[in-house]
Amino acid sequence: MVFIDWQSIKSPQMLVELLEKFLLGVFGEEFLREEVKKLEQYVSKSRPESFEYLRPLGVHRAAQWYKLVENLKNRGYTFDLSFSAEIEEFMNFTIFALSLDNLVQHNVLSLGNPIVRGALHDKNRFESLLYEVLVSANYVLNGFEVKMPDLFNEGRIDVFAREGATKVYCECKKLRRRELYVDIAIKVLSEISQRKVSAVIDIELFKKPKSVDDIVKIVEKAVDEGKAVKSEEAYIQVTMLPELIEDVFRVSIPKPENVEYAVAAAHAGIFDGVLKVKEPKMVVIRDSNKPREVEKQLRDRLREALEQLSTVSDGRKVVYVDVTEVIGKPVLQLPELIKLSPGPEILASYLEEKVRGWLINHLDIDSVVLTQSKLYTDEFGNPFALVVENHVIAAYIAPGWTMITRVVPIPQGATPEILTNLALELSKKG
Repeated sequence: MVFIDWQSIKSPQMLVELLEKFLLGVFGEEFLREEVKKLEQYVSKSRPESFEYLRPLGVHRAAQWYKLVENLKNRGYTFDLSFSAEIEEFMNFTIFALSLDNLVQHNVLSLGNPIVRGALHDKNRFESLLYEVLVSANYVLNGFEVKMPDLFNEGRIDVFAREGATKVYCECKKLRRRELYVDIAIKVLSEISQRKVSAVIDIELFKKPKSVDDIVKIVEKAVDEGKAVKSEEAYIQVTMLPELIEDVFRVSIPKPENVEYAVAAAHAGIFDGVLKVKEPKMVVIRDSNKPREVEKQLRDRLREALEQLSTVSDGRKVVYVDVTEVIGKPVLQLPELIKLSPGPEILASYLEEKVRGWLINHLDIDSVVLTQSKLYTDEFGNPFALVVENHVIAAYIAPGWTMITRVVPIPQGATPEILTNLALELSKKG
């Protein structure tokens, strides 16, 4: 296998080409092309405008990555500005490539091992392997000797790391968004695209809807009436956007703590030497029960990890939880002219509080680490920074705190124009 020289990457083109070479080296061209055939058979059943390709598919994730690389090359090595969800999959791909590359270089894994090859090619096992590889690589890059007992059927622990006399046993869990939200996004995006509606559709669910079509009907009513509509199942707000954007336009998404899924679509192009955006649209899906639902999912994963870590007696015990899909500000790749202003993030603090309480009752676990991945791009869709944040929580470390004041300081001698601008900025922050 040819390793990636990450330091030599000087452009998005070099990054994409090296990732393609890596993908072929790990999975083989024959396997990738067979999986891509399955992917294309599925996608071809629906027009692109139906947005069915948002749905998680029953094919290996590597096929989606291979197709993504092909699309990036065809578009001049930038993301498709008419489809925001690409950015998340590219982030997953890059993290995996960096992690696996380092594990192979440091002889933790060998692509010649049939167990490793089997896990990589099994689409179900591969999904859990993604995070285990990331956690293992983090330890390797920090000088630890690493083993993956569960992968090789040598124990129930995902990752074992050792440095000198320090031993660390790690369980790796991932919190996932529910597919229901993707189903709603597909239907709503398809509907407003067919009707050529340019708007932000903000959907807050009070409970699980009886059917996705019921939500679509409420959205149609809200669009037709041009005002918010409330039912027993949901509250729909519609903010109309210009059909054609020729100057910077700001969009605000307040209260990101209960946002379950967000996706955007638009047609961007250069006309008369000027960048213009046509038919911008965004769907934001919220769940008023999200904090409790995420907490329940977190407790279930912690309980599983506790059971697995109980099989070892010495060393430090750590639970890693990937929360990228369920918390954080919406990650949307938008045309340059659309500026997104999300509100403050508070769900992470809520989960930290719950984890700390759980740790107090399970003192045999040293810490829980909440992982969140973020990919940053410039205004033209070029990726320039990938960040993996590890937030360590321990029962014996006192948390920080925040004081919220309800008094807004008003500048002395402020003009009506300044006060109006201040009010607008505060409203954008929720």
